[in-house]
Amino acid sequence: MTIRFAPVFVTSVCVLSLIGTASAGVVTEWTFDSHDYEATSGTGRADLYGTTLLGWQTGSTGNTTDGALRMTGFATAKAKVNAMRGMGLSTSTEGWETNELSWMQRVDARASALGQLQYAVQGGDFSSVGLVNGGRFQIGTVGQYQRVTFDLSGIAEVTDSSNIEFRIVAVKDASGKRFVTTSGRKYQAKAAWTVDQVVLGGVEMPNAALPAPGVLALAALTGGLGGRMGRRRDRMS
Repeated sequence: MTIRFAPVFVTSVCVLSLIGTASAGVVTEWTFDSHDYEATSGTGRADLYGTTLLGWQTGSTGNTTDGALRMTGFATAKAKVNAMRGMGLSTSTEGWETNELSWMQRVDARASALGQLQYAVQGGDFSSVGLVNGGRFQIGTVGQYQRVTFDLSGIAEVTDSSNIEFRIVAVKDASGKRFVTTSGRKYQAKAAWTVDQVVLGGVEMPNAALPAPGVLALAALTGGLGGRMGRRRDRMS
C-alpha cells in the first residue's frame, strides 16, 4: 500500500530539491568585442578612470573578432598621487553570491607593471580590504596577455547587491615612490594597458530560483494529503 503513495512523496521531494539548488555561472562579463563599454552578458558597464582610450585592440585569443580595451594617460612618474588611474566596472550582483573577478591584461614595455583591484559597495568608498595581497598584482611579461584573478568569496558586501563597482588601477612600488615596468625600462605615463575578457563569476542564490507560490502550495497539499491518506488506510488495514 505504501507504493501507491510513492509518486506523491517524490513530487514533494523534487520541489524541495529545486528550492535548494544553486547554479554557478557568470554574473557579468565584458568581452569588448563590440568595441564599446557595455557588458556582454549580465548588467553592467566599463569606463575609463583618469585615463583615455587609445583604441580597440585585438583580444587575448588573437581572433580578428576578439576585441580589447586599450588605455593610456596614466599618472606621470613624478606625480604624488597613487592608484588613481586605470579603468572602472559597475554592475549588479543581485541574486548572486559573487566569488571571483578575473581578466586578461597586457602591458607595454614602459607601462606600469603593478596594479591594484579595488571595490566599492552602494556608492561607498573604494577599498581593497579582504583581497589577497591588498588587491595588488603584477604583470610579468611585456606584450603578452596574462590572466589576473581575485577571490571575492570572503567579501560578503559584494554578494547580492544592486550596486557594485570595481577599479583596476596602476600603482607605485611598495615604497610608494615610483612606478616600475616589467621590462625594466624607464616608466612613461603615455605607455598603455590593454584589458580583455573581464568576468565576474558567482553562484546563483537558491532563493533567486524559487518556484511560484502556487507550485509550493500544491506540493504542500499533495504531500499532506498523501500522508493523511496513508495513515487512514493503515488504520483500516
